[in-house]
Amino acid sequence: MKKVLLASTALVISVGAAAAEVSVSGDARMGVQSKNGEDAMLNSRIRIKFAASGVSDGGMEFGGSMRADQAKDPGAQNGTAGDVYIKGPFGKVTMGDTDGGFDWALDETAGAGSITDDHTAHDGYLRGNAGLDAGQVLRYENTFGDIGFAASISQDKDMDDGDVGDTLGFGVKGSLADFGVGVGFQSNDAASIIGMSAKFSFGDMTGVLNYSNTNDENDDGKDMTFTAIGVTHTSGPVAINVNFGRRDFDDNSMDTDGFGAAAQYDLGGGAKAQLGVGSSGSDSESWSLGLNLAF
Repeated sequence: MKKVLLASTALVISVGAAAAEVSVSGDARMGVQSKNGEDAMLNSRIRIKFAASGVSDGGMEFGGSMRADQAKDPGAQNGTAGDVYIKGPFGKVTMGDTDGGFDWALDETAGAGSITDDHTAHDGYLRGNAGLDAGQVLRYENTFGDIGFAASISQDKDMDDGDVGDTLGFGVKGSLADFGVGVGFQSNDAASIIGMSAKFSFGDMTGVLNYSNTNDENDDGKDMTFTAIGVTHTSGPVAINVNFGRRDFDDNSMDTDGFGAAAQYDLGGGAKAQLGVGSSGSDSESWSLGLNLAF
């Protein structure tokens, strides 16, 4: 049987004068993970990603991306069919499994990496600033110098029930030298969230601060204030991140916090050795150790 070896990590296909391109990449992990003091278990995964792009006769760029595991439900309202975009002098429009305006604008406190994201799975991370995103997201973005802004709308998976409705989002972010700031807002019929992030760089150190306030519109809802900080140190092939966050509710009934840490060593060629830990105030904890592989 003849074996075919791709000499590159990307397969590029040119189609006619339009010069459309389709590339193939992927990532994998292998190692062990433990949750809540249980015995360590083997953990592995591989994902293949497809990305496509092209240019219209008028110069408009277009494209999209998806992972192989997302193909299982290509028609779902929750956006699992990847994302599609168009881009030109008018800005960029993206639709599908992508960030709303709030998430787009705010930096995250995590850094480095762990094979099962234990350093971001604790109560002090808040889904990486995902805000109120749900289902298909349509986002418009544009930049003017060092300032960028975005507006988005997303539809809930169960939008027919009328409980949540569409979610509108807005975000603005900018940077100056080693400082960056982002501000975002989202709202639907059930809740609203407003927040900001600040990012500082000092040599090999990067720090991120997060703050947000969620207003629950339900009669028995609980408003929440979230604060978080993360610091990442990078030196050659080594990167270490520690992050901490806290959720405070207006009636103190569900106040909680969480801590995460990750350390990785870049082995070169897309391979990284990673260790991650996470712990929550709700007595939930986990750790993982293994290899992250990108190709």
